[in-house]
Amino acid sequence: MNNNSKIKIYCLTLASVLMGLFGAVCLYLGIFSEYDGAMGHFSADSVFAPCVYLCIAAGAVLGAVGWVIFRKSASLDVSLPGGALVKVSLCLAAASVLFVSAIDARAYFNAFAVQIPAIEIIGWVLSILAAVSFISQAFFCPEGEKTPAWVSLLSFFGPIYFAVRVLILYFDQTVAVNSPVKFICQLAYIAFMLVLTAECGMSLGRGQIYPRYIFTLCLAAAAGGACAVCAVVATLSGADVAPLTGSGCIDKIAVFIYCCVRIALCASVEVSEKKEKESGEDGEESLDVIPDENAFSEDEE
Repeated sequence: MNNNSKIKIYCLTLASVLMGLFGAVCLYLGIFSEYDGAMGHFSADSVFAPCVYLCIAAGAVLGAVGWVIFRKSASLDVSLPGGALVKVSLCLAAASVLFVSAIDARAYFNAFAVQIPAIEIIGWVLSILAAVSFISQAFFCPEGEKTPAWVSLLSFFGPIYFAVRVLILYFDQTVAVNSPVKFICQLAYIAFMLVLTAECGMSLGRGQIYPRYIFTLCLAAAAGGACAVCAVVATLSGADVAPLTGSGCIDKIAVFIYCCVRIALCASVEVSEKKEKESGEDGEESLDVIPDENAFSEDEE
């Protein structure tokens, strides 16, 4: 990838991270000044809530801009850039999903629940599978080589787990269905799910979805950052805002850290440029992958 493309990626992703951090500040201030915990809503004249929504929307817009800019880029059929930071962040993500599910299970057992919702049980099982998938990606994906098929298969459990977390939040009767805090938490989980889904596709050799990967990283930086950072700060300051604070903030911040690590390495992904040409027989367009001259290291004397 040439330097011009790297600068564009870093500008887009950095702007998305800043949107996420600013959204976290607005969400935190809104919770302590404009949020009614009993009703689960911000006040009608809230100033900070619209700012949070605009920050998340800005992340989506930045991602769409990245999708357009890199629409002709395709990643090579090799594992994503790794290293110690990726391994640590994946291990944190694995530990966090197990921890959150364990806390949820303990709450049900301590309450002597006779009937546990099926969606909760599914979430507990998927948390174990998601943790296994994160660990396998951390230690069994040699950088610069093709991702093993079994690791690619396991990697699908990560996004499925977060999809189930969205459903668990939706059916949580302790918080209003249309609560803005619940909605923001669901957006964060959806953003994380989309990032992991894009990575699954790239691990299967679908390099043409690289623009989608940039889009999902920007969205996760904005939506996930606003939710995760605020959740941690609010929890440490003693706030009790379901489902934002408490043990549920652990998986949000852990996966957000993982996304930030991926953002720091996204310009290091080996990509090629797709060039359209006309077929000589049927007139249809096909895609040729033209390697970027900087994608490979030259071994010349």
